[in-house]
Amino acid sequence: IWNYAIRKLHREAPAPQEPCDERLIIIKTVKDTYKAKYAYDIDSRSITEIMSSTEWDHLRHILRQYKESAKRSEIIPVILFIPSKLHIYAPFITDESGPRWLRMKSEALENLDNLQIAFLKLVQELDFPVVLDLTPLFRERASQGELLFYPFDTHWNALGREIAAEFVASSLN
Repeated sequence: IWNYAIRKLHREAPAPQEPCDERLIIIKTVKDTYKAKYAYDIDSRSITEIMSSTEWDHLRHILRQYKESAKRSEIIPVILFIPSKLHIYAPFITDESGPRWLRMKSEALENLDNLQIAFLKLVQELDFPVVLDLTPLFRERASQGELLFYPFDTHWNALGREIAAEFVASSLN
C-alpha cells in the first residue's frame, strides 16, 4: 500500500488554473513572492465546536472502523494529517492579496491551527499507534521560501510531493 501511495505522490498533478481575483493571495517568503489562490477557508470554529460537531462524530466513527478493520487484518493503522495550502501559507500572505482574504485574515490567523489540533486530539482519543503530521515540516520548508503547492491549485507540486513521500517513508522505517 505504501509503495502505491508514494508512487501516487510522485505523479504529476493537473495543470494549474488561472487565478480568480476574489481568492487571489500574495505569498511573500524569504526567497520570492508568489501569486496564488486558495480554494478552502480556514475553519473558524473553536476546537470544542469542531470536536462536538456532527461531521466530527461521523469522522470518529469512520476512524474507529478503520482501526478495528486494521486490527482484524493484523495491520498497524497509520494516520497522516495533511494540512491545506492556506494552513501552511496564511502567515506569509500579504495585505496586497484579494478582498476575500483581507476580509477573513484576522479570523483565519486566529483559528489557523484549530482543525489540526482537533484532529490530533481525536486520533489521540482513539489511541492510534502511528500518527504523522506534515504541518511542522511543511511550515519549516515554507519559512525557508519553498513553494510546496501549485500556485493556482490546492495540490502539492513536485517538491511538496517529494517532501511528503520522503517524510512518510522515513517515518515508517
